[in-house]
Amino acid sequence: MSAGERPVDLVDLQGAWRRNGRTFSEGPWEEVSDVLWLQVGLHFCDLRTPHPSTQPSSVLDQAQAFSGVVQVHEGAISFHHDLDSLPRDPAHPDQGTVHRREDVMIERGPGFEERWIVASLPGDEAQVAEYPGESGPLARVIRIGTLALAVWGGPTSGGAQFNKRHDWLPERPLGQCPGHIDLHAAAAAMGTGETLPAGWVAIDPVEV
Repeated sequence: MSAGERPVDLVDLQGAWRRNGRTFSEGPWEEVSDVLWLQVGLHFCDLRTPHPSTQPSSVLDQAQAFSGVVQVHEGAISFHHDLDSLPRDPAHPDQGTVHRREDVMIERGPGFEERWIVASLPGDEAQVAEYPGESGPLARVIRIGTLALAVWGGPTSGGAQFNKRHDWLPERPLGQCPGHIDLHAAAAAMGTGETLPAGWVAIDPVEV
């Protein structure tokens, strides 16, 4: 932990975070992907798409989307994925540490550090909605202010970003979401305060 940093708890994670660089084994800080993390209560969504003409050398930079819940206490964090576009063992969550220095958050894990900067404003409205299936959610959307991320599972699992400036149309899509889930309609409804489309349910975020 560097000077000025403090270990975080759940309240410190709330909001939208954009990755602003990562380093491996104390090497140079670089950013080769567009990475957005939204956190509301315990729930998170993360979408990563490499910048054009880049060749990701690490799983941290690969095109991927994942979502689930976190456990965090005094800087120790575990990400439990229940929706993921990459094959990972859900019994072995992502684990590391997170510390904050004002509006910058540093996440550390085995051999890497990621630097995150705040991409939301205090007081931005936050929502979580899910499309439930028999054994868990088939898709989840998290919205914070003018941004939303969706992640879905299944054989064509993936994710997408949505933005009020672009009429809540999908951006940076990965994979192919089944049409009956209707992510665009869900994101648009969340962004405009309308009723969620059929099959979707609002999730009350845990108070932090």
